[in-house]
Amino acid sequence: MIYFLIKSFKYLISPHHSSLYLGSNLEIKRTKNKILILLDDDEVQSFHIDLPIKYFHQNIFVNIFRYDIKGFCFYGDEVLFNIGTNFYYIDHILNGRIQKISNPKGFKTLKIQYSEYRKAFFFGNYVTSNNSDTCIIKFENVSLLEEVSVPNIRHIHSMTIKGTSCYFSTGDKDHESHLFLYDLSSLKLKSIIGGSQVFRMVDFHIINNNVFYCTDAPSEQNYFVKLNLSSLKIDRLFKINSSSFFSVYLPEKNIIFFSTVNEPSAVNDLDSVWLYQFNIEDRSINKTRFKRIKLPLKIFQYPTISFPQISKEINNLSVDNLNYINTSKKLIV
Repeated sequence: MIYFLIKSFKYLISPHHSSLYLGSNLEIKRTKNKILILLDDDEVQSFHIDLPIKYFHQNIFVNIFRYDIKGFCFYGDEVLFNIGTNFYYIDHILNGRIQKISNPKGFKTLKIQYSEYRKAFFFGNYVTSNNSDTCIIKFENVSLLEEVSVPNIRHIHSMTIKGTSCYFSTGDKDHESHLFLYDLSSLKLKSIIGGSQVFRMVDFHIINNNVFYCTDAPSEQNYFVKLNLSSLKIDRLFKINSSSFFSVYLPEKNIIFFSTVNEPSAVNDLDSVWLYQFNIEDRSINKTRFKRIKLPLKIFQYPTISFPQISKEINNLSVDNLNYINTSKKLIV
């Protein structure tokens, strides 16, 4: 018990660190109150950008005040990310300039994507009130602009852009849980499928016309699911221990990693967070268990594992642990 308390206290007072981007010769991560850029071009060079949070960069404050970076998107030389409703833009990752973006409507998001077709960043608004409508936001000319309204939906969870197709997932009630398609050329919006908790997903990956995702259903058994975009056939591939928020796909190895989350629920495992590894080719499954620090979930956020944005050629993945006894970065591939 004493050992547990010492480890918990050590975690809470430790500076917050998280990996944001992994590329073949570039890594971007948050360390304390800075964004650190490591460029490996024959020899490793390091650059840093000061975050506007000068104090309270220990894990306890990052968790309580929600100072963690949620959406993060690096494309070309540009970066757009948010800490809660505060959005920040970097026009060139190596020049050290960071600009806070005006956000009078209080938009927030979990995932930001870049459209090569539209030459702009896009994200879905994660509304936290009981408003019945949300929207897709475009970041253009250093401004956040409403692109299209999504009526009768409270949360937009995640987004993937492929060419002119912008796919996004929504929730949380049955009628709000959908996979949508927004055409960035015709500007037409449609629901692909939805209407029950099996379609309540956060992160998802579109691979060979199939959507792979985990359900985020705190009131029923959760699954890892494959949805075929042509036939709309659903395959519940296997049960998972709890709801899931985050995942990442490594094309080089054709593997999806995802984590479970300690979301309060009668069906979720609240003692542990599980890290899964699913091989799409042979359908093999590996999973690792992490015991969480038992702190009030609502105050300290739900313990889970988040993943960095990765470039396509990456085949070694390191992950960040949040609210664990073991808080070190662990190489898992």
